[in-house]
Amino acid sequence: MALESNIQKFIQFINNKGIFIYGAGYVADVFFKALKKNKLEKQVKGFLVSSTGNVDEVIHGYLVRTVDEVIIDSKTIICIAVHEIYRKEIEEILFQKGISNYIWIYPILYELYLGNPIKEKEWINIKKIIKQQLENYGIAIRWAAIDDYYGKCQGGFVLYKKAMALHSDYYTAEERTKQFIRLIQMWSNIGYLEEYQISLDRNYKVIDGEHRLTLALYYGQEKICCKIYKEENIHTNKAIITKQSLIEGGFQWDEIMKIENINQYLESIVL
Repeated sequence: MALESNIQKFIQFINNKGIFIYGAGYVADVFFKALKKNKLEKQVKGFLVSSTGNVDEVIHGYLVRTVDEVIIDSKTIICIAVHEIYRKEIEEILFQKGISNYIWIYPILYELYLGNPIKEKEWINIKKIIKQQLENYGIAIRWAAIDDYYGKCQGGFVLYKKAMALHSDYYTAEERTKQFIRLIQMWSNIGYLEEYQISLDRNYKVIDGEHRLTLALYYGQEKICCKIYKEENIHTNKAIITKQSLIEGGFQWDEIMKIENINQYLESIVL
C-alpha cells in the first residue's frame, strides 16, 4: 500500500480504525509516542512481531504478540514500524497470510512526531551541518566505511558494522552494512538525488540522513537539500556515538584512534 506523504491524509486513513504496531524496537517506540502526541494512542490495540522470543515482553503496557494471535479485520490497520531493512520481510509475511490492510510508516515518522517542517527543500551548507555533528563519531565511522569501499581504509566496514551493533543486533548491523554499500554504489553511479532530503532540527543537527550527509561531504558537495523542523532533535544522547560508547562497546584502542583521526580530519575541513 502506497504511503501518503501528507500527515493529515495518514490520520484520515487510520481514523476510526484499530491499529496494531508491527515492530518492537526504536521505530515502533517513536511511532507510538508520535501517535500519543497526536492523541491517537487509544486506537492502538497492541504490538506485533514475527516471533516472540520473550512471551512476557510488554511495550507501553501492551503484551507483544505475533500476527497469528490477533484478529485483523476490515476495521484494523497494521502499521509496519520498522527500519527499511525489515520492511520487505514483514510485507511478505503479511502477504502469505492474506493480509493487505497495512502501511509502512517510516517515511512519515518524523513529521508525525515533530509536526510539519518549517522549511522544505532548503539548501544548507554541508560544512555548517557537519560542525553540529563533530561530538558524534557517526560521521567519521561512515567516512571510514566509504574509504574502505574505495580501498583507502582497510577495515572501515568492520568499524561501521561494530558501530551499528552498538544500538542493534548483529543481523541488523549486517543488513545496514549491505544497505550502505548499495547507497555508496548508487552515488558512485548516478550521483546525488536531491529528492531524498535529509531532516534537521532547528539547530542543524541531523534527525535523519547521516549516510547521505556523509556521502555528500565525501564527494565534495557544498550544499544539500534539507527539511528543517522547529522542535529539538527527537534522538536521545544514547544514540550518539562517543569515545566512551566505543570503549564500552568493545572497540580496540587502535580502532578508536582510527576513528578519532578521521574525526579530526573532518573537523579540519569544516572549521
